[in-house]
Amino acid sequence: MNMQRGNAIIVNTETLEPEQCRQLLQWNTNNRKLNRRKVEEYKRDIVDGKWEVNGEAISIDINGQLLNGQHRLTAALEANIPFTTVVVRGLSPEVIHTIDTGKKRTYADRLYMNDVPHATGVAATMKVLANLAFGQSKIRSLTHSQMDMILTKHPGIVESAQKTNKIFPKMNTNIGAGHYIIRYLNYPETIAENLIAVWKTGQATYSDDAMVFVREYLIRHQHNELKVSADFKRRLFNTGLEKFIQRKPMMNARITGKGLRIAGWTEIELGVHA
Repeated sequence: MNMQRGNAIIVNTETLEPEQCRQLLQWNTNNRKLNRRKVEEYKRDIVDGKWEVNGEAISIDINGQLLNGQHRLTAALEANIPFTTVVVRGLSPEVIHTIDTGKKRTYADRLYMNDVPHATGVAATMKVLANLAFGQSKIRSLTHSQMDMILTKHPGIVESAQKTNKIFPKMNTNIGAGHYIIRYLNYPETIAENLIAVWKTGQATYSDDAMVFVREYLIRHQHNELKVSADFKRRLFNTGLEKFIQRKPMMNARITGKGLRIAGWTEIELGVHA
């Protein structure tokens, strides 16, 4: 345990047991609304043994009130696993208004700091790939450790994201994910190359080319955002991609109940479970 004292503020590095987490949360009476998604993120890292002590503190004021850390404490309590963290005690109650006001460091920031090219596109493409593996309609939040696991297993994502950067407005990451899946599942390289060519030029690679249909559909409806939602665009693209890989025609946009997965791309291939 490391301890520093100054102006009655005490800083320790502690391993908090679930019961200690429960006791601290009893003093969580003036905090923001609990975000269940964030709790689940932290819980996954704790359960997977990926929790890291990064200097972010559990903050407690001079009256024993919890100022910061409710999501981490809740995650450890629900996981029923101890976790190690910095704990700061003796703070003024007024400092609660200054906590978490800085810009959050994203996974794209992390990639940029590691000199990964097109970091924002790479991170976004990874999320699309995860969403396809999980078969979910909404983009799911992943922890940084989970993103690290994905990139370690799939370094080729970086190249796919580079090749499809700025290829088509608001569809780059979908195209990048499709490009990577084609290559990862060992389809002919020409299919991956044709995917890029279609989205660049709009030229068909076979009769009633599915990707040409999707591309032209989105162009026709690009100013009609109310009717063409982001979820519909994803489903339409994914449905078209499967047809494109098999060189099957696509002549309408009826996709009810479809487009959440790509055949052969699952959680097992991704390397991270939902």
